[in-house]
Amino acid sequence: MLIRSWTLNFSLWWGPEWAGESIVRRLVTQRVDYPILVASGWPPTYDWVCQVQARYPKCFYLLKPFSADQFYRQLAWCFNPVSVP
Repeated sequence: MLIRSWTLNFSLWWGPEWAGESIVRRLVTQRVDYPILVASGWPPTYDWVCQVQARYPKCFYLLKPFSADQFYRQLAWCFNPVSVP
């Protein structure tokens, strides 16, 4: 069941099944109103997010490892790009 009232969803996933891609695909198919931030240290994930972003501009990528400040700035950018210097 997809809860449509969410504005922020944290998910942690890894492993051979790559459930995270399935989650992102489902959210993009549902055309959710909130941004999707994918954090990964695996280089092919960046390319995949770029492909998704071509169809769904609200999908963003954050390279792991990252600091709390980098996370905050990327999250702020996802919700309001004008407000982040």
